[in-house]
Amino acid sequence: VSDLPDLPKVTAVEAGGDFSLTLKTDGTIRAFGHNYYGQLGDGTLEDRNTPVQGGIIPLIQITASPVAANTATRGGADHLLYRIRLNVTEADATLTGLTLTTGGNYETSDIAEQGFTLRYSEDETLDTGDDPVLDTSETAPPSGHLRFSGFEQHIGKGTTGYLLITVNIGADPVPERNIFIKNTPLEQVQFKERNVFKSGDDPLAPGGEQTFPIITVYIESPQVSSSDVQQNQENVTLWQLNLSKTDGPEDAKLDGLLLTTRGTYLPSDIAGSFRLYYSGNNTLDPDSDQLISTSGVVPSGTDIEFTEIGLPVSGATAYLFVTADISATAGGARTLSVADVWFPDIRFAQNFLAKTGDNPANAGGTMAFPMTEITATASRATGTSEQSAADHILYHIELSVSNADTTLTSMTLTTGGTYEPSDIRSFRLYWSADSQLDPETDSDMATHEVVSPGEPLVFADLSRMIRQGTCHIFLTADIGDYAVARNIFVTETPLENLTFSDDVRFGSEDALAAGGEQTFPTPAVAVISPAVPAVTVEQDTRNHPLYQISLGVSHARAVLTRASFSTAGTYQISDIDRFTLRYSEDAALDDQDIEIGSYDVFPAGTEMVFENISQTIEKGTTGHIFLTADIGAANGARTVSITETVLEALSFREPGNLTLTGTMGAGAVQTFPVPAIAMSSPLVPAAEIEQEIPNLVLCKVKMDITRAEAVLNGVTLTTQGDYQKSDMDGDMPFELRYSEDDFLDNQDPPLGTKSFVSPGTPLEFTGISRSIPKGTTGYLFLTADIGRANGARTISVQSPGLSQFVFEFGDKTGTMAAGGVQTFPVPSILITAPEVRPGEAVQETEAHILYRLNLGITRAEAVLKSLTLKTQGSYLTSDLMSETPFRLRYSVNDTLNAGDATLGTRGFVSSGGTLDFTELSQLIDKGRTVYLFVTADIGEAVGRHISISGMPFANITFEFGDKLGDSPTVAGGVQQFPVPRIEITSSAVPSSTVEPKTVDFLLYRLDMGVTKADAILESLTLTPTGTYRDSDIRTDCSKTETCDEASVFKLWHSEDDILGEGDPVIKEALFVQPDTSLAFTGLSQVIEKGTTGHLFVTVNVGPSTAGRTIRVSETPFDNMIFSYREK
Repeated sequence: VSDLPDLPKVTAVEAGGDFSLTLKTDGTIRAFGHNYYGQLGDGTLEDRNTPVQGGIIPLIQITASPVAANTATRGGADHLLYRIRLNVTEADATLTGLTLTTGGNYETSDIAEQGFTLRYSEDETLDTGDDPVLDTSETAPPSGHLRFSGFEQHIGKGTTGYLLITVNIGADPVPERNIFIKNTPLEQVQFKERNVFKSGDDPLAPGGEQTFPIITVYIESPQVSSSDVQQNQENVTLWQLNLSKTDGPEDAKLDGLLLTTRGTYLPSDIAGSFRLYYSGNNTLDPDSDQLISTSGVVPSGTDIEFTEIGLPVSGATAYLFVTADISATAGGARTLSVADVWFPDIRFAQNFLAKTGDNPANAGGTMAFPMTEITATASRATGTSEQSAADHILYHIELSVSNADTTLTSMTLTTGGTYEPSDIRSFRLYWSADSQLDPETDSDMATHEVVSPGEPLVFADLSRMIRQGTCHIFLTADIGDYAVARNIFVTETPLENLTFSDDVRFGSEDALAAGGEQTFPTPAVAVISPAVPAVTVEQDTRNHPLYQISLGVSHARAVLTRASFSTAGTYQISDIDRFTLRYSEDAALDDQDIEIGSYDVFPAGTEMVFENISQTIEKGTTGHIFLTADIGAANGARTVSITETVLEALSFREPGNLTLTGTMGAGAVQTFPVPAIAMSSPLVPAAEIEQEIPNLVLCKVKMDITRAEAVLNGVTLTTQGDYQKSDMDGDMPFELRYSEDDFLDNQDPPLGTKSFVSPGTPLEFTGISRSIPKGTTGYLFLTADIGRANGARTISVQSPGLSQFVFEFGDKTGTMAAGGVQTFPVPSILITAPEVRPGEAVQETEAHILYRLNLGITRAEAVLKSLTLKTQGSYLTSDLMSETPFRLRYSVNDTLNAGDATLGTRGFVSSGGTLDFTELSQLIDKGRTVYLFVTADIGEAVGRHISISGMPFANITFEFGDKLGDSPTVAGGVQQFPVPRIEITSSAVPSSTVEPKTVDFLLYRLDMGVTKADAILESLTLTPTGTYRDSDIRTDCSKTETCDEASVFKLWHSEDDILGEGDPVIKEALFVQPDTSLAFTGLSQVIEKGTTGHLFVTVNVGPSTAGRTIRVSETPFDNMIFSYREK
């Protein structure tokens, strides 16, 4: 729903016949239509044609505002009986009725006509003159209802209203009867609005009991006349109260009294306390009347409470007086009085007592304190003030006081003159009973910090009692230590700048006269420059004087603030650590003199300005200024001095207020020393050294320095010996190092490094710039980094001359010797020949080990140059492979591996020949053990053997070295070449019938399995047997071009077990008779290793006669001849 007139957007609508509601997006409700029952919720019964905010009804919080139990007064009107508090929120409300119920034991006769009244108030205090009456009610008996109606009291939203119910007490109520209002249900508080929400305690709490009195006391307060009082006046009557009992069976007892003071008095105006006296008559006599209570002093407007009085009040009048003692400081025309006193503040012990008479009781008369009158004058003559003067009088005020004592609380004075704040240390204010200031005995009232001319001196919080009579006030100043030439005074002082605790009345003058000027002195300084002797100054001299100035001061102390000087000479900045300006009270410079300035060193001819000095020279004394130098590494007979100095080089505080006279000259020349250098060369002993030594000391030079530190700039040393570049380690093997002792260690700094130079070539170290302090000894070490030095070569340093050592300055003395010869090592070589066990050399094996040598290297690496060995054995050329079957191999472990290096190869040599391995140059590192292997490449070697003879040490050569071990070494084990192993079997040839004229009839078969090596069959002898005849055997010559009819037996070889046409005949044999050897000789049939050869024996059968037989008998192994065999 949107666009409704005067409505924001809404989210829901409820439409009815009499009224409608809408719900806004902000959660609130708008309503319009009939409102007879207040259904629109706007807190009214008015119909609405335009939307109004609905859901609003008055929220009324109703509480009973307590009315304490009390005693009513006979015939008293409008005695407060009950009070209801109404707090209204959300919407306005209209009160229209209230019903209450009375309680108590009263009777209607105790209540006057029109006894109950309902009033409305905007606060909880009953004011019968202003609070409107809403309704009244006739008297009602206890538990009767009081109905108030017929009115409309509007209570606005957000306000609080009070309903006050009062009762009129009859003229003669029965004592000790009481009346109160009982609990009141909220429904008995009625509103015009039909929809209201009431909250609070339901029912409301009852009211306090109001009891009718037993006793009546009459109260009156006679007027106390106002008067002037004096300081220190005692028992001044402030207020009077008369009490008498008019009704009741017993005396009343006064228990307490609460009063309120007023006026302009101060608590300090009252001495001691307020007092309450009782008198039997109308006149106070403090000496005879009874003091019945006291109360402490309180500020004006504060209650005075007298408690626990316990005074009986009978038919006779009791007279009470409140008094005060006036203090010695009361003044200023201030006032003191007691305000009106209301009946509730006059308290009695009885619960049911009625009070009549003056309510409130009259206020007391006003007591006025006296006014102080003062005549003030000021004086101070013109004068001169010394520096550092204490309590110099600037101003003197005389005060004549009458009528009353008073207290001076503050004073404001103003200074004038040309002084500066630094001229004054502080201001002080003194009080004196006479006109002569004595700071030791007179009262020091206040101290003030320094102010500039024209600024006020405000002395506050003085609290100085000024009694009647004459007194004196002095303003003094502590003059500063450096006040010069200026002046100070106190300007005219208005009397209003003097303030007192009370108002005072001054005489006819309006102001105090100004004080006279006090002038500060002007210093005078006479300047001279005593001569400083010219000397040769040693190094490390502290505070060596270069220049002296004497300053004679008169009239006032002077403060030196600045001094400037210019240096001259050939000195360098490094010669001097710093310049110092020192002050002495005498003409002798010593350690007790103070430093007043210092300056960094700068080149000669530069102005040196010492600023911010602030050195005080007392009046009547002479101060001495010394310009000194801390001499550092001063050297080379250089010089320093101070040029002529003028008076303008000195500045003092406030130069315009100081007189300066005198002249100054130039300072004497101071000369620096040169070092004395005693040189020697401590022995570097000759030694046989090891390899890889860093920082080997070749030469040592000792330098004893006195007088001044020396600066070494260059050194030239020359080596000698037969050393080589390879003996050195690194690109820069030579190093010059410096040490503060004669032991070289890693902390000693290098001065320079050099690359390799050949023996006899100078090593020049330049640009060193090494400072050697005075009084110390320095050492130079020439070192070399030794690498793989070898071969007993040597290195040393030639004897150096003094000229080879270049110092910036210095006188050199002494002689130096050459360094000891350092001899390089040769390797120690332990030679052993581990056993090569006898064994079998497998055919066609490369690198078969014949011999081993182990070489253990210490001290230095060795270079193997050659090795010569001798062979032995039955081996032949054919047993070895390749043109160079012998090799010398190198390994880093005791096992020969395929990757190990070959140092040399050699061709075949016969047994007993020499194997020469030359031109080797194999480097073997120090600390290593290496292994040499002599090997042979074995071919189709069969049956023979080979070995290496023992080697004398002469047969192995190194570049350098000492050979250790047993010479000759043991021989290598014999290496036996293999023989073939032949597994021989004879496969059975089955018996059969032979057809005549059969060629190559199979008679016999042998199978030979060969391992280890090739077998060579040289001969075979068989034995044919049977009944055959020579006619049975023939050769078929018709099939061949050439034919030997006698060759009838054939020996065949086949690679398989079947005799075929391609198998070769390896031998033929002639006819032999049965049981006669059939020998096949001159054979050379190879049966390769790893194969099986098959031999077949055949015969040519002729026209044989049936029934005869032929076969081959068993064949013993001895009938089979091989070259080397194992059958």
